[in-house]
Amino acid sequence: MKLINRMRVIPVEDGKYFMLNGLNGAIDLLDNTGYRIYQKWKDQAAITPVGQEQTLFEGLQQRGYLVEDQNAELDLEKELFQRLEQKHQRHQKIIEPLIILTYDCNFRCPYCYEQTLMDKGKDWMNKQITPEMVHSLIKHFDNYKVERITLFGGEPLLPRNKETVIEFIKYIKAKNLKLNIITNGYYLEHYIPLLVDVDVQKIQITLDGNEERHNQTRYTAGKQGTFHKILENVKLARKDNLPIFIRCNVDIDDQNQVNDLLQTFDEYGLRDDPGIELFVAALREGEHLEGDNCNIIRKYIQQIDKAIDYPNSTKEMFVKLSHIATNFLDNTNWHPKYTYCFAHSSLQVFDPWGYIYPCSVLVGREKDIIGTYDENGVIFNDLYTKWHNRTVANMEKCRDCEMALFCGGGCAGESSYQNRDLYEPDCSDMEAYLSELLPYLYARYVKKQA
Repeated sequence: MKLINRMRVIPVEDGKYFMLNGLNGAIDLLDNTGYRIYQKWKDQAAITPVGQEQTLFEGLQQRGYLVEDQNAELDLEKELFQRLEQKHQRHQKIIEPLIILTYDCNFRCPYCYEQTLMDKGKDWMNKQITPEMVHSLIKHFDNYKVERITLFGGEPLLPRNKETVIEFIKYIKAKNLKLNIITNGYYLEHYIPLLVDVDVQKIQITLDGNEERHNQTRYTAGKQGTFHKILENVKLARKDNLPIFIRCNVDIDDQNQVNDLLQTFDEYGLRDDPGIELFVAALREGEHLEGDNCNIIRKYIQQIDKAIDYPNSTKEMFVKLSHIATNFLDNTNWHPKYTYCFAHSSLQVFDPWGYIYPCSVLVGREKDIIGTYDENGVIFNDLYTKWHNRTVANMEKCRDCEMALFCGGGCAGESSYQNRDLYEPDCSDMEAYLSELLPYLYARYVKKQA
């Protein structure tokens, strides 16, 4: 027997190593003795265990790290990829609509994606989806299985959007769907009476720390602070049992920001509220990492560490390697990433100009339009097909990569931003995440419990 090729061994501290199985998602711990044996076996076409090596051999065999030969591994890969492709095809029949009701917003947050769209002019930004356009979208939705609809912007809960929101709510109630809203929370109180009769999955609102810190980044177009207004609306929403998902966009060099937010929760009596979930996102994390990736990710993880003990913190904070983190946080089964995200299957983003995009980070970019819609229906273009065929099986550099099913080929949106081919993987920070996140998870969830 031989070791599979689709595996990676990562040091987590002196004398301790994680083995990652790229075929079944197993994660196992090696000590120095085991690591020396692994080093001996890794290039052997036929392993013959000697003496005490037999124990490790049997353990690796049970956990799927050993195969009879190269052909046996290729057969396993073929079978796995066939299952994943079938699942991917089934997901093509599902749609998760994300609706940009308008690009207009009453905030002027300096880090918002809309900063790049302001040059299109006020008229372009003010365009909104009308109730009539909702009816056209509904006809399209009825061709798919729909579980939830997400309202986005701009700011979806601007007062002038109310009639359009009502039309979506009518459809959601009629079809017994779930509703998500990504809002700045400023006008939320005007919509609470509409939302209490709908199955709201979550209302995402951003709070960037304490009052002083938040008002530096979350201010109105008139430069007015929004901290108290948002918190009062959060409290009003919770009185009606509406679920709130708080996002904190942290400057990774501000080590007090998360603690300040948790103190804010305490002051407003929100910290022990089971209906409030917390997510920490780094402003310099994700699609546009620059400089020393390891240093940036290390600082981001330090921020996460301050939030992870919050009663309702979410594993989604470990964005890049969430599948690995899931094993530690929830002890749930690993799911291979055949694609990077839902942009390659069920996600469709509809804007007020009748354009359809594959994901929210690419809206407003003409080169990333995958289709159009109007009263006559929806028409997809060739780019739609290219996005939906972007799987690790179809990406040349991913086919034989041992980490492909952990990262799914990386973010296609980042490839588009950098004007690279869509099927060029985005591996820019994977190694940094591996070298920083795994030691953190080991120290917090393995060593501490030993």
